[in-house]
This record gives sequence, structure tokens and C-alpha cells, in this order.
Amino acid sequence: IPFDGQQLTDVLHRSGINMRYLGYVAERLVVKKEKHLVDLEELIKENEAKAEKKREEEKEKEKEEKEATNSEDKKEDKEEAEEEEVPTKATYQLTLANYSTLHRIIIQEMISRSVKHILRNLTKSLPSYLISTAIAHFHNCLFGGAINPTPKVDFIDEIYKNFCSKSDLESFTKLTHDDVIKLVSKEVFSRFRYKLSSNWINTIQLPQLFREIAFKYGIQWKSQNYP
Repeated sequence: IPFDGQQLTDVLHRSGINMRYLGYVAERLVVKKEKHLVDLEELIKENEAKAEKKREEEKEKEKEEKEATNSEDKKEDKEEAEEEEVPTKATYQLTLANYSTLHRIIIQEMISRSVKHILRNLTKSLPSYLISTAIAHFHNCLFGGAINPTPKVDFIDEIYKNFCSKSDLESFTKLTHDDVIKLVSKEVFSRFRYKLSSNWINTIQLPQLFREIAFKYGIQWKSQNYP
């Protein structure tokens, strides 16, 4: 199982699979996971039936042996054997976890790649001194929705605004958490033909997504308090 987007990319490229098929791969994973769950339930029921049958057979055998002998030694040996042969359910949680983990990594890869293209579009017409501001605000909207769903950009010097059109400024200063979520969902569907769930931001690992976006867009974050 790949542990991040880069390894996932390497694995798929070695298999001759283009990254634009990530949406299809994610959908097939969901189908396989659901089939695995159905097979798992059937296997558990089958194992429970076998275990119940075995317990009944052991009870019958024990009854026959009790009628034939009252030896204490045989009773002790039988009790030890029963303790060792207690049947357990076959749950195969490891396989299920592999499906879930791989699916989550694929979703994060589609999101991080989509964010890369969104950031490129947002910053392509901005002057260089505003690019870091736009990127910081975008990340505030994407990752800080639970704290502030409508962050404001009030740290741009007035002198800088004169060198940039109003439409270019509003392309990122007016963004909110909901706007960014919709932008990402739309971009993912456009590029990978995969529809994200409405609460996808709550189903992924945000620190890992933060790292993937920085890696793909080429962001080097400095340790400081960002506006």
C-alpha cells in the first residue's frame, strides 16, 4: 500500500496507468471494498455455523464419554482441550484497512493535484509580492473552516493595491471556506471525473494534505503566525 501521493504516483506509472484515471481507480476500490464486506459477512456466518456444529458434536461426544466412564482424568483433559479450541470469528480487518487507506490516499492525491491547478489560476495574473498573500489566504479558507469560515484579507498595503486590478484582488480576497470547498470539488470532477462527498474535508488527514499541496505547488512554509 502506498504511504503518500508520490509513492502512489510511482506505483501507477510503473503499471502504465496515467494519473487522470485516479477517479476510476477510486470508484473501483469502493466496489471492491463493498464486495469484500459482503464476502466477509458470508464468511463470518459460515464460520459461526461450523463452530456451532462443532460445539454440538463435542457436546454429544462428551455426553457419550460421560456415560462410558467417570474418570476425573479424562474430564480434566477434555476441559483443557475445549479451552484451546474456542472458535473465533474471521474478521480480516487488515484487508479492510488496506482498502480504506488506499482509497483515502487516492482522494488526497486528486485533491492536492486539483488545488495545484486552482492556485496556478489564482496567482497567474497577480504580481509576485501578492502571491504569498493569496496562497496563505487560500490555505486559511481550506483548512481553517472550523475556526473561521469567512477569513478576511486585511493585510495588503494600500500602495500595493494600486499596481493590481480590482478583479485580480477579488479573485482571492473574496474567497470563503465554502467557496474553496466548491472550487476543489469542481476541479476534481473536471479533471478526474470523480464526485467528492459534501463533507470530504472532514474525511481526510489535513496535515498530510497540507504537505502534498506544498510539495506539488512548490511552497516552502516558514514557521510563523500567518494572517
